[in-house]
Amino acid sequence: MKKIHLLVIVAILFTSVNSVFAQANLQSGDNPSAREKYAAEITKDPALGYVPYNRLLQAIEHTEQLKRNLTQRSTASLNWVERGPVYDSVGPSNG
Repeated sequence: MKKIHLLVIVAILFTSVNSVFAQANLQSGDNPSAREKYAAEITKDPALGYVPYNRLLQAIEHTEQLKRNLTQRSTASLNWVERGPVYDSVGPSNG
């Protein structure tokens, strides 16, 4: 009998804590479903009224290609040629 009471108390505590966290998330603006709706709304084509996934995939592939090209160009510009020792340091040999 005590186990049943304990189980009921734990269930009540769990649901109350869960509802408190849910209210805190809504108050803090963390709403995943609203965020997904917003993302779909800004991604869809206004003329079509839906997200054209074939064009979306093409845009993602194009963006990835641009990133790869930028990485290749930026690493090519990092070539460094050593110009020899620096003789402007003060020391016993050049004083």
